[in-house]
Amino acid sequence: VRAGADAMMQSLSSGAGCARAAPQPAAVRRARLLPRASATAEPPAAVEPAAAATDAAADADARPGVLDAEAFSCSPSVEEWRAWRFPSEGSSDVQSLGQELAAAASDVQAEPSSAPLLAYGVARATFFATQALFSLAASGVTSGTQDSSPLGKIQSDTYTRLFTETIKVFRQDTANVRAGLYKAPWDAEPLNSSGDLHRQWNPLYVARQSARFVREAAGTLQRRNDRASTSVWLESDDDMYPRYYRHTFHYQSDGWFSTESANVYETSTETLFLGRQDAMQRQTLIPLGRHLRSGGQVGEGARILEIAAGTGRFATFVRDNFPAAEMVVSDLSPYYLEKARENLAYWESQRGADAAKECSGGKLGKLRLLQANAEAVPEKDASYDAVLSVYLFHELPAEARRTVVREAARLLKPGGIFVLTDSIQKGDRPVQDPYLYKFGAFAEPHYPGYTEDSFTAIAREAGLVPWACDPPLHHSGPLSAWCSWLGELCSLTVW
Repeated sequence: VRAGADAMMQSLSSGAGCARAAPQPAAVRRARLLPRASATAEPPAAVEPAAAATDAAADADARPGVLDAEAFSCSPSVEEWRAWRFPSEGSSDVQSLGQELAAAASDVQAEPSSAPLLAYGVARATFFATQALFSLAASGVTSGTQDSSPLGKIQSDTYTRLFTETIKVFRQDTANVRAGLYKAPWDAEPLNSSGDLHRQWNPLYVARQSARFVREAAGTLQRRNDRASTSVWLESDDDMYPRYYRHTFHYQSDGWFSTESANVYETSTETLFLGRQDAMQRQTLIPLGRHLRSGGQVGEGARILEIAAGTGRFATFVRDNFPAAEMVVSDLSPYYLEKARENLAYWESQRGADAAKECSGGKLGKLRLLQANAEAVPEKDASYDAVLSVYLFHELPAEARRTVVREAARLLKPGGIFVLTDSIQKGDRPVQDPYLYKFGAFAEPHYPGYTEDSFTAIAREAGLVPWACDPPLHHSGPLSAWCSWLGELCSLTVW
């Protein structure tokens, strides 16, 4: 599956009476994690142009990406990614990759302090790209026929394109960190403040996770080729686990219903996205940070809910950037919540003491883990300042998408913010429109409908109102750029 960064992120504020200092009506804000974010679902990497291409271009005005671009205030980077092509005009594939690497070198020359983080990104991409190639080769060996390996079916230009996009992602992620929009990854450096080795730099930990992934990838690809059953081992009534949830999305082992699935998930998705999933998800912090900082404090007293939080990896970035905020991490799978508990405990063991020093009371904000369906969260009305969703909506049926947005609106305080990060839709990157439906064949039954569903309409139906940035500020510094351009972002926005 193509490991680009195509994702979108929407930030929407709840109800009237928005507790903002904006002197004019709000406007819907939208951000996209492009060649990638998000981000999440994309068409298979090696597909040829579909013979029966969709007629989306003819109906351009009805495509969600077009409708949302009209309703949402967009940053300039959105158009940049919408028009992005590979290879670049007049260049070969290798030349285009060379141009991106040269641009990264120029970034370092202009700002030497960015070198470590950018080098971390490039090293991360190289590792996961190598792991992806190895797993594809191994899948042919384990299936018993080398010819059946998908490795030979993927063109070399695909690898070159994906790696070029990945470098661009990390350049923009580094620029966001440099601009103060969010912190560098808390485990990007090999050692923590106490001099202990972060586990993602531990060769034994890496080897164990890689072995898990190679086994999982072989099984996943085999089940995909066989069009195997997508039923899970666990039976339940629909009130406990909805029918659409009892499904092995992506043909992954056990769906969301085993410890092994939770343990391999992060390695699988990072390999899928060539190591840039963290960078794509971090874009969610930009509108969240702007909202929480608007009162002059960095999350002090704020309450944040992440729905469908999965393994809790993104929640560690939220905690690291807003340690004083109270956070509730919610998911329907007890297995994934167990992994989230482990990840958050590990973050606290590595960063908790230092993060607590950033809080006015010297204590981290309260953390709770909650097993709940995002359609019916057992929390009080108007009880959260922010609700976050990362990579949930493309796996929901149409009515469930609407129910979850209504639930987010119910949970938000007046003036609260709902940030939604997910895959691109039709019209976001027109060049991809003919291919988007193909991802549905990877046990993603709701994805084709998702690509045509307008979140502008869904949000308004739920009573969410557009949220605008204050008029552009004229002083210098990150805050000026932040408020001037926040809106439709790429995961790769250079601020």
